[in-house]
Amino acid sequence: MTDTLALFERHLDLRPLHGRSRGLVRCRFHEDRTGSLSVDVAQGLFNCFGCGAQGGVRRFRELVGESGSPQRERGSRESEWIKAWRQAVRRGQREYARRGEWLPWLVANGTVRVMTKAVDRARQTATALGPDHPRTWRILDAAAAVEQRAFNAEAQLDRLLEEGRLHFDEDDRLVMAGAAR
Repeated sequence: MTDTLALFERHLDLRPLHGRSRGLVRCRFHEDRTGSLSVDVAQGLFNCFGCGAQGGVRRFRELVGESGSPQRERGSRESEWIKAWRQAVRRGQREYARRGEWLPWLVANGTVRVMTKAVDRARQTATALGPDHPRTWRILDAAAAVEQRAFNAEAQLDRLLEEGRLHFDEDDRLVMAGAAR
């Protein structure tokens, strides 16, 4: 926070904050008679309601013409916390990409799961009604048909994906290969 505070103090009049870590001050990026620049020194964020300038410490440095962070200028290495954070971000990105490969199956599996729950509820209702009730067998027939459709849909999706006739477009929508948007 001290580096951020020093950066903001070099380029902004922080007196209107009265020692607080956030509030409104006059913007240096446009002519400002009243405080329109919201700063949060603790978070290292700024946003001007007058000219629209906004961002974090890096963006503020760019706008005021300072290059890089002081740590990098001095040649010091990243802290262990930053290294661990970067590793966690990379791990999350790899996991997200891996999940994307399985998305069609996840979608089909979710559909099958919903349909299976509906079939289970139908069977419970039929059981509660008993075998002599006139609706029991219609409920069980409908449940069997829904269950069969769910499994057929999953098998068809698998087949289309394996054959390459179905894929995801840039908006993550399932489309048939060669289909026009």
